[in-house]
Amino acid sequence: RHDKFVLLGDFNARVGSRTQFPDVDEWADVRGPCGFGECNDSGLERLSFLSANNATICNTWFQKKPMYKQSWQHPQTKKWHAIDFIMTHQRDRRFWQDCQVVCSADCGSDHRMVRLKFKLPRTHFDRFPTSPKRHRFDVSLFTSPPLGASSEQRDVFTSRIKSFQESVSSALIDEDTTSSSVEEEWGIISASLINAGREHLGYARRNQPDWFIVNQAILAPLIDERRQSYNRWVASQLPTDHAKFKSARSKSRAAVRRAKNEWLFEVACQAESSKHGGTVWSSIRSIQRCFKGLRPQPAVALKNEDGELCKSVAQVSNRWERHFTKVLNVRSSFDSSVFDSIRERPVQEELAVLPTKDELDRAVAQLRNNKAPGV
Repeated sequence: RHDKFVLLGDFNARVGSRTQFPDVDEWADVRGPCGFGECNDSGLERLSFLSANNATICNTWFQKKPMYKQSWQHPQTKKWHAIDFIMTHQRDRRFWQDCQVVCSADCGSDHRMVRLKFKLPRTHFDRFPTSPKRHRFDVSLFTSPPLGASSEQRDVFTSRIKSFQESVSSALIDEDTTSSSVEEEWGIISASLINAGREHLGYARRNQPDWFIVNQAILAPLIDERRQSYNRWVASQLPTDHAKFKSARSKSRAAVRRAKNEWLFEVACQAESSKHGGTVWSSIRSIQRCFKGLRPQPAVALKNEDGELCKSVAQVSNRWERHFTKVLNVRSSFDSSVFDSIRERPVQEELAVLPTKDELDRAVAQLRNNKAPGV
């Protein structure tokens, strides 16, 4: 009873708005009076589903300008639609504060982000006190350098370890722990370690892919330029700013693709030329992290007529050629006397008459806007 559910996403449905007479509208509890556009068949299915589950659409209950309701623009007709919704239970409407489309958010998609602000009662969260956020130190600086590291890298690693130990030792010497309890001594040791780690290690940053860290100096300005051009286009809605945003986006995508390919080629060459097993496996792990979340397509095994596997590209091509030659290039046999038994339809001469100008004007006037006429 106390659980709150929020369903949101791109539903490819237009639900419209509630009519001026809620007693007549059968979807009065599902959609509000502040929707956008007309309702289609997919929208009716969505409304029926929400009505059966006592849910409602948050986007349709707040009076906003059209630009704060439109979430997607058709690429051909350039017409805006509201097809991205946020849905909750009808009894949770009292917790809503605001729901609108955020035009300035760069989501990396042709859809705009929809934001819902709601306030939950605190009575359910008093039993779970929140702990302060813990910062992690960058312990990767204490990782031993690889076997093929230079003497300069080893000297830097040794000096870092030595300075950290000296900081901890000096902090413990300054403290008098002769008359302290175990808890107090541990507090002194913990504070010494934390201060030394904050001084010599620093806090760990967000984990970025290896290929991005290597090319961060090149990729970061391009990504910032893409974000700034997107914000300018959203604010102005000018075609020139839109063209600049598309150009910046294509440049950033090409740079990311090029940087990733170059990094993969370099790591693969290191793994191939290395004679030490640890370096090879570290390169393999780096490549696996780069492709984390991607599902490789399994290779399809193709067999010939004898049931043997085709092992080369030439054998696969020849097998497909023989298959389609057998399926498509087949001569069919038929009895020509069947044509004589088919009843011939009467010829309609009026279909060959050219249409008049009045008929042509009437047909053009009946065409719908932004729709291709049928032939």
